[in-house]
Amino acid sequence: MRTVPFRKRCRFPCDAPGVASCCIARVGGYTAGMPAFQSSPGESSSFRFRARPNVSPLASLNTSPITGSAERSPESSVARGGDYATSFNPELYRELRRYVQAEGWNTLLDGVTFRSGDLIVDLGFGDGGNTALLAQDLRESGADCRVFGIEKSGEMVLSARRAFPQDQNPNLTLLEGAAERAGEILDQHLGRQEDKAARDRVTHVISNYTLHWVRDPSVPTRFLHEEMLRSLNPLQPIGGTQRHFCAHQDAFKELFEAGYVVIRNNPAWRSFFQASGTDYSEDGEWRHPPLVTQEGILRALDAAGYSGTAELHTDQRAFPNVEVLKDWVQVMIRPFMSRIPAHAQRIFVDDWIAQYLAITGQASGGSVVLTDRNLLIAATKERCCQPESLPCTGGTAWSPVV
Repeated sequence: MRTVPFRKRCRFPCDAPGVASCCIARVGGYTAGMPAFQSSPGESSSFRFRARPNVSPLASLNTSPITGSAERSPESSVARGGDYATSFNPELYRELRRYVQAEGWNTLLDGVTFRSGDLIVDLGFGDGGNTALLAQDLRESGADCRVFGIEKSGEMVLSARRAFPQDQNPNLTLLEGAAERAGEILDQHLGRQEDKAARDRVTHVISNYTLHWVRDPSVPTRFLHEEMLRSLNPLQPIGGTQRHFCAHQDAFKELFEAGYVVIRNNPAWRSFFQASGTDYSEDGEWRHPPLVTQEGILRALDAAGYSGTAELHTDQRAFPNVEVLKDWVQVMIRPFMSRIPAHAQRIFVDDWIAQYLAITGQASGGSVVLTDRNLLIAATKERCCQPESLPCTGGTAWSPVV
């Protein structure tokens, strides 16, 4: 077996003290830890993912005002209600990926080894950058793996296909559709390609900062996740894996609480958000969209035939001063800022951070800390459990080496 070392790439822009605490919840018999998928006898090569090193791009941070919003495709979750105007703007997403999502990608896959013949599905690939990079490194390593990406935004899919054309990325296929219908979308695509050999060989399903966007105001989040998992179950062999890194229900809780207070208490700011009609409850109060909890995702996994863990990561992010925090937050909250006129955006950020410092009791004269909370979800398929429209063909056992 030949293992190919993986160069580290961009992680979180700020040098953080590290994980402050870690809490693991478990369902079924899955053992927590990062599995290493090694080559089975007779296979020529494998590819072991290694996390990329920290690179701080704050010096080149683009904090220019946002003057427009992204167009929305009929399939976008904005049309379904609740998401923000810039969520599917490829240019803004690429910037957000540099600052927010790189660390999640590394945590998600660090230490995992893919073996020749594996079929990997990335849910919510965004601008396609991470997904295409994985496909490229697999090709260069000699591991004969195929990567499928599924993304619900038509704008993002078109942008990614232009950036990563299939003739230059032969092991990469980018498909449009919602994550909760991923199994159906992939099954239809493989059926059109008459690729029956791959239809029960989805060995890995991964997602990075996607599950908390799988939501509908009228449906409890865990049921949408169960729908997603059930749709994929028939396409995975027994032992196939699911790995997801996503925002916890309390992700940046204090930061967003501060923002909600500022929006609620200032009529000028509130007017910009009420005009959208998607982010307020019936009584006119700002509502925090339901995100992901350990209990909810574990119940969804169990109901869909998977056994796994949900590990809560609580990280303290240190910033040298308030101005650096403001620059970083201005990128983080760009979906909010798309609602604010360009000339008022910096004032909006100033108000938001002042309220955050008041809530957390931090002084404005020195270093400041931001608390983030995410979930690392790792599971394996134990039994067939699928919608009636998708008969389970994935009964052949497939065992990762842990």
